[in-house]
Amino acid sequence: MTYIESSKLINEDRFIHEVVQEILAGNTRRLPLLIDTFKLPVFKKRLETDRALQQVIAKVCADCEQQIKDGNSFALVLQARLYYFGIGYPLDYQKTIYLYERAIPLGNSEAMFGRAVMHYLGRGGPVNLPEAIRLYEQAIQLGNSYAMIGRALMHEQGQSGPVNLPEAIRLYEQAIQLGNSYAMNNRATLYRFGQGGPVNYPEAIRLYEQAIQSGNSNAMNNRALMHQNGQGGPVNYPEAIRLYEQAIQLGNSYAMNNRALMHERGQGGPVNYPEAIRLYEQAIQLGNSYAMNNRALMHERGQGGPVNLPEAIRLYEQAIQLGHSDAMFYRAVMHQQGQGGPVNLPEAIRLYEQAIQLGDSDAMTNRALMHEQGQGGPVNYPEAIRLYECAARQGDAYAIHRLTLITFNENLAQQLLEIIWRDLLTGQSFTTRTLSALSQYCKSEIINRLKEEPLSTSLTFLKQLKTNPNHPLAFILNDGQLAQAHQTDEFKSLMTQAKTILDTRITFFNQGTKQETNSDFNRLPLELKMTLFSFVQPNLDSDKQVNFFLPQLNLF
Repeated sequence: MTYIESSKLINEDRFIHEVVQEILAGNTRRLPLLIDTFKLPVFKKRLETDRALQQVIAKVCADCEQQIKDGNSFALVLQARLYYFGIGYPLDYQKTIYLYERAIPLGNSEAMFGRAVMHYLGRGGPVNLPEAIRLYEQAIQLGNSYAMIGRALMHEQGQSGPVNLPEAIRLYEQAIQLGNSYAMNNRATLYRFGQGGPVNYPEAIRLYEQAIQSGNSNAMNNRALMHQNGQGGPVNYPEAIRLYEQAIQLGNSYAMNNRALMHERGQGGPVNYPEAIRLYEQAIQLGNSYAMNNRALMHERGQGGPVNLPEAIRLYEQAIQLGHSDAMFYRAVMHQQGQGGPVNLPEAIRLYEQAIQLGDSDAMTNRALMHEQGQGGPVNYPEAIRLYECAARQGDAYAIHRLTLITFNENLAQQLLEIIWRDLLTGQSFTTRTLSALSQYCKSEIINRLKEEPLSTSLTFLKQLKTNPNHPLAFILNDGQLAQAHQTDEFKSLMTQAKTILDTRITFFNQGTKQETNSDFNRLPLELKMTLFSFVQPNLDSDKQVNFFLPQLNLF
C-alpha cells in the first residue's frame, strides 16, 4: 500500500472493516497499518465523539468475540491488540497476555511476537529478555518479519548478549525480503551511520525511499533528516519539510519534533516560535522526550514567551524519567547554578553521572570541571582527566582544550594509571598529551602490570600490541612514538616472559588433547576442559576465533 492510499483510508470506517476481515481470515499484512491507525491522536480523538466510528469498533469487538468461540487464533490476536491499546475495551495488559497465550499454542506467530514485545517492554509484568528472545525466535521460525526486527534490534543494541551487528543485519535483510518497511528503515539507518560496515548514503537513501513508498513514517522522518543535514546530497529544506509534514500526518512524534526545530531555528523559512511550540506540545502529548527537552529549553531561555523556569523544570524531569540524557544535563546545570531553586551540587552530580552513563559528552565535561575545581567534593585531577578523555573521544573540543591546561607530575600520572588501566588494556583512545605523560612517568609500572596481567598470555592481545602502533599501550611502550612497539627493549622483555609462561603450560594443554587418549584430564567433558583452559590461557575464546589457540596442539 502506498502512502497516498493509506492517507486516504486513514479516516474511513470502511478501511477498518476491510482490514479486520482480512486479519480474521488469517491475512495480517495490513495489521501494522491498522495498529498505526489506532495510535493516531486524530483517531483517538474522533473515537471519543464519533458515533459511527464507535459502532465500527463495537462491530470489530463483536466479530472477534464470535470468532474466538470458533477457535480463530487471529481473532485472539486482534482482540489482544484492542485491549493493549484500549480500543473498544479498557486498556488491560493482563487480558492482552491471556489472549496471546491462548493463541501461541495454536501456532500463531503474531501472538508470539506480541507477547515477546510485552516481555521486552515489561508490559503487564517485569522485563524478561530471555523469554522475549525465545518467543521472537519461535515466531521467526514461522516467518514472522516483525519478530525478525525485534530480535535484530536486540542484537543491534546488545540486549541480553553482546552487540552482534552481523546477525542484526542478517535478520533485517531477511525481513526486507518479506517486504517489511520497518526493516528497510532500520537497515537504512545502519548504512547511514556506518554501523556494521562503512557509511553508505546511496544505499540508505534507496531503502528509506522504498520504505516511504509503503507509508513508513519513520523512514519519512529519517530521509527528511538527511535532506536537512545534507547527507548523501545537498541540503534541501523544502524536501525535508515535505517529508516531515507527511510523517506528521501519520502521527510521527519525531517528525513533529524535528519540524518544530526547523521553525525554531528558521530553517527553510523564518523563525516561527508559535508553530514550533505547537508541534513540540503535540509531540509531548505522544510522550516524545526530545520534544519535552526542546520545549523546556524554550521556557528556560524565554523563547516564544517569558522565561518560565518551573515549567522548564517540569518538562526536563518528565524527559529524565524517559531516560533523556540532554534533559539530565540541562537540569543538572540548573541545580549547579541555582536556577529555579537553590544551588544543589549533590543533585547536579547525580544527574551528570546518570547522563554520563548514557554517553553524554557535555555531562562528562561539566562533571570533569567539578572534579578539577573541587565543586561538590575534593579536587580530583585523575577523575577529571579520565572524564575529559571520555569526552575527547567524542570530539568535544572544550574537553580537549582543558586537557592541555593540566600539568602532569609523577604522582598524578600514577593515580591516573590506576583508574584508566582497564581502558588502556582494551585499547581506548587517549590524547597524545596524556599518553606521553604516562610514558614519561609510568612505563616501568606499566611493564610490571602487563607481566602480571592475565592478558599477557593472550596471543590475540600480544599481536595487537605488536602490530597496532595506535594502541595506547604500544604508544606508551615506544616512548610516545607512532612506531611498532615491539622494537623497544620493554616490549621484547614482555614477549619473552609471555613465551616462557606459554611454554610451561604446553604440557597441561597436551593432557587435554585428542592425542593423549590415556589422559584422565582428556576424559573430562569439553565444557569443563574449556573452563579450565581459560584459567591457563586467558582470552581463550578470542584466541581461538583468530586461530591463535595454540594451533600446534590441534586441541579440538
